[in-house]
Amino acid sequence: MNRRERRRLEIFSRVKQGIISVAEAGRFLAVSERQARRMWKRYKQHGDGGLVHGLRGKKSNACKEALRKTFLSRSLVECPNYGPAHTAGTLAETGLVASRISAWRWMKAEGRAVSVRRVSAHRIRRERRRHVGSLVQMDGSTHRWFGAERPACVLFVMIDDASSRVWARFYGAEDRRSIFET
Repeated sequence: MNRRERRRLEIFSRVKQGIISVAEAGRFLAVSERQARRMWKRYKQHGDGGLVHGLRGKKSNACKEALRKTFLSRSLVECPNYGPAHTAGTLAETGLVASRISAWRWMKAEGRAVSVRRVSAHRIRRERRRHVGSLVQMDGSTHRWFGAERPACVLFVMIDDASSRVWARFYGAEDRRSIFET
C-alpha cells in the first residue's frame, strides 16, 4: 500500500468503528460523497485490498508487445485505410481486443494515425454604424401581454445600431399600417 491508500484505510477504519460518517470520510479524503460511498462499499466487500488501486500489478496494453505487433499487422491487411477507433472496433469483432487509445498510440508511432487539429471557424464581428439612424433593426412579437382575458397584441421593438437606443410600442395587429406607423 502506498501512503494515499494507507490514509484511506485509516479513515475507513474510523467509519467502521462508527467514529465518523462516510460523508465525513469523503471530505477528509477530498473526494465526493458518491466516490466515498463507492470506496466504502469496496472496503466492506474486499477488506483492506478493496482500497488498493484495481490495476495494481496488471500489465497495460502498452506493455503487451505481442498484442501490439499482431494488432498492427492485421490492421494493415484488414483495415488499411481506417482510423484508430474504427480499426480497434473492427478488429475487436474478430477477437483481437485493444482499446481505442492504445490503437491510436500504436498507429501514431508508425505514422499511420494523424491527429487532426480542429480549428473553430473564425467569426468576424460587424462594425457598428457610426451615425444614428443609419441602421435600425425592428421586430414584432405577438403575445397576450396584458393577461389571458385580454386579446393578443403585437409589441414592435426597434433598436438603433449606432446608439443602442430602444423604442417599443404596442399595436393591435402585425400589419403593414402598424409597421409603417412604427
